[in-house]
Amino acid sequence: MRIGSVTKTFTGTAVLQLLDDGLVELDKPISHYLSGIPDGDHITVRQMLQMRSGLYNYSEDINFNVSLDANPQRLGTIPELLDIAYAHPSYFPPGSGFHYSNTNSLLLGLLVKKLRGELLGKVFERRIFNPLGMHHTTSPDLDDSSIPQPHPRGYMYTNMGTLPPACDAETIGRHDATNARPSWTWAAGGAISNLHDMAIWRELLPRVRC
Repeated sequence: MRIGSVTKTFTGTAVLQLLDDGLVELDKPISHYLSGIPDGDHITVRQMLQMRSGLYNYSEDINFNVSLDANPQRLGTIPELLDIAYAHPSYFPPGSGFHYSNTNSLLLGLLVKKLRGELLGKVFERRIFNPLGMHHTTSPDLDDSSIPQPHPRGYMYTNMGTLPPACDAETIGRHDATNARPSWTWAAGGAISNLHDMAIWRELLPRVRC
């Protein structure tokens, strides 16, 4: 099954592995590693891990959600998603609040990809999945909407933000999202796993406070 935002724990672990290897410093500004991020000189890697950067969550953009509802197979790109995020003002100055934002995880995925010099899914596979024996867990490429067999069907009523206020979801109607392209989630929610592997991860995930 798609495990959604559990993927963020892989991304965060991969960043902390960069720290272990001396490739990143948590209290350095993200602009030291990645360019073009609004207020990037004042947002630290630690703040991104803690959802305290203030950067707008691209998946809350109404127009984006409407387009995703209309075409679940649309192939989103990372630059497109970041453009959506950067077109909105920040929620607050860096470090002064908390707001759950997929934008943080997307940028942390880019950080891992850049500093490791390989695809994010390969980093997860080499440094997390294989060492822990999580052989049923993958992080597919952006254009891959397949799920290994056997798998359940997945259904949803609407994407975040497009459900009318005070509206009963049952009246909207559900749609089969099993083969929806997960390119808009990537480092924030694109992984696939099963209960066996999730039990392994639950037991071995380091309890690290960043």
